[in-house]
Amino acid sequence: MYDTRIEVVDNFKFLGLTFDKKMTWKTHLKNLKQSCLSRSRILKILSKKAWAADRKMLIRIYKSLIRSKLDYGCPVYNSASSNSLQILNPVQNLCLRLATGAFRSSPVVSLEAETGEPNLDIRRKILSSNYIAKTLSIENHPNIMRTLNPLYVRKYENSNMKPTIGIQKKNLENNIPFNDTLVKTVPKEPWLLKQPKCDLSLSSYKKENVPAQLFQNEFKIKLTENFQSHIKIYTDGSKNEQAVGCALTIPEKNIVKRFGLNKNASIFHAELFALLQSLLTIKELGACNALIITDSLSCLQAIMNMFHENPLVKRVQEELSSIESFVEFLWCPSHVGIAGNEVADEEAKQALNIDVNHHELFLDEIKTIIKKKYLEEWNTKWVNISPNENKLRKIKNSVYPWKTSNRKSRLDEVCLMRMRVGHSKITHSHLFRREDRPLCDKCQEPMTIEHILIYCRNMRFRSPSFPSTSISDILKDNEESIKEALQFLKRNNYLKNL
Repeated sequence: MYDTRIEVVDNFKFLGLTFDKKMTWKTHLKNLKQSCLSRSRILKILSKKAWAADRKMLIRIYKSLIRSKLDYGCPVYNSASSNSLQILNPVQNLCLRLATGAFRSSPVVSLEAETGEPNLDIRRKILSSNYIAKTLSIENHPNIMRTLNPLYVRKYENSNMKPTIGIQKKNLENNIPFNDTLVKTVPKEPWLLKQPKCDLSLSSYKKENVPAQLFQNEFKIKLTENFQSHIKIYTDGSKNEQAVGCALTIPEKNIVKRFGLNKNASIFHAELFALLQSLLTIKELGACNALIITDSLSCLQAIMNMFHENPLVKRVQEELSSIESFVEFLWCPSHVGIAGNEVADEEAKQALNIDVNHHELFLDEIKTIIKKKYLEEWNTKWVNISPNENKLRKIKNSVYPWKTSNRKSRLDEVCLMRMRVGHSKITHSHLFRREDRPLCDKCQEPMTIEHILIYCRNMRFRSPSFPSTSISDILKDNEESIKEALQFLKRNNYLKNL
């Protein structure tokens, strides 16, 4: 090209991803592993058994410095074979082991369940699904045609090859509502839009410190002095486990409108949709001056931000700019006896029982569904593990993290982790020395965490309140029982043996 010979190479790096001639991604994965392992040295320095940064901070360092590197480009390199992708697994395993202080022989599934960190395969599935949702949320995304209309569908159905993004979308759309994603269109320039006029003065009062009567009086004074000639529109949103709804009321004209939203929509979405419908109603009525009253401070703050990226916020701003009427917004606190707000709240609850007429969801709401789906699948796999096969499974019935796992003392944190997982220095170090399993000197029983805490006659100072019936009672997510277990080991000077 241009009298220059183009060199033929086996590997080429583009935007941080190393492409090889057979697209196996092995070179990229090996380089990525080495880069992440070099970064993991900071965790080795900061994590010791007796002193170190706390577990929460170490996991945060792992996520920001190492996992972020693993996440980059994973929807692309996820097309590698499952065997090739396993190259990266030791990176997370090492980091979780360092962060928690777990013993070297601890099962990987126990580390993941104790920390609440899914394995990299689940992580890649979540990020790939997020990429699909993001592609569908942008009007003119370069990859939208191949996502909506994937090629070679039959070929992938009859082979062991990893499916493309478009085929993944097709396989998942029964469980994830990708087609309900709210599309982000090209917005108008912010300087061409009308700046919303929002009165947030009542938010200066702290609701818990101010009596309801004071709010009612201040609200009445504000309406009388500033908005007497305005048509008042009250809006509210409501959400329960089965449905989401919103409503608007105009007491002066006896108008009530209710709207059913997608059950996965957030309360922010419901409140924002009520504001949009209020503007459309003002347009229908042709009102000169209108005041929209809402108890959602976050919605008003969002529409005041002219550079907000939420597509529904943009639509509210654009609709406001297209109305010739003078429209203002007023924030009022909820559940303080303001009549119009109480009526709107009741109507929003009634809207939960009507049919859905707004199916669209924000990108963030789709991402929440995606994460929930994969975490529930992971949790189901964990629950199906037999307690006889995994020591942590005897104690922990879910993969979601426990509050009691984070301790003020690093030594307590590490010892608690090792007790729950069931692998410690005294019980499993023989594996690395290639020796027989140790027996208790006094009881001549196999040395296990359960034996130490419940049965061992060498251990003294057991409190009468100590729950000695089962290991799950002692090490469950209960602050009092954990404190008692750690105190018991300290009285016996036994923490150093774990």
